[in-house]
Amino acid sequence: MSFLISSYFIVIGICTAVGLIHLFVFLSATERKTDLLFAATVFSMAAASYFEIKTYLSPSIDTYLKAFKAGITFQGAAWIAFTWFVYFFTGKTRRPMAWLTSALFGMAVLINILSPSGIIFSKVASLERIVSFFGTPTSGGRDFSKGSDRVEALVEY
Repeated sequence: MSFLISSYFIVIGICTAVGLIHLFVFLSATERKTDLLFAATVFSMAAASYFEIKTYLSPSIDTYLKAFKAGITFQGAAWIAFTWFVYFFTGKTRRPMAWLTSALFGMAVLINILSPSGIIFSKVASLERIVSFFGTPTSGGRDFSKGSDRVEALVEY
């Protein structure tokens, strides 16, 4: 296992541990909604990190896009939970702003799920396997839809 993948697993472990601590604090005092929302935020970030690993190691476009969309979906869920965490943490002011932010993140996640190649690529035509600085073989999406043969964006940096 390479350094990059190992560091992701360390992040997943830290997020899971912190999430469990805040979840247990919430379960002991259910009026503390900030702890529940913070736990939801870090659990979502742990899941997003897991799917980042899946995109790095994807052997085909199909598995790459599924992992990529799942990762972005969990990132959106983390931002929505974090928005409500900030709302409750700061004393419940500006509720319309929290609803608007949540609705916009939710809409972005929905567009991501419904789009064939997600919201970043217009089309992923192929995967390019590269070896990162740390020695990890990674998959990057190629976008040939604009008539160019250059790499439009490597999703994993």
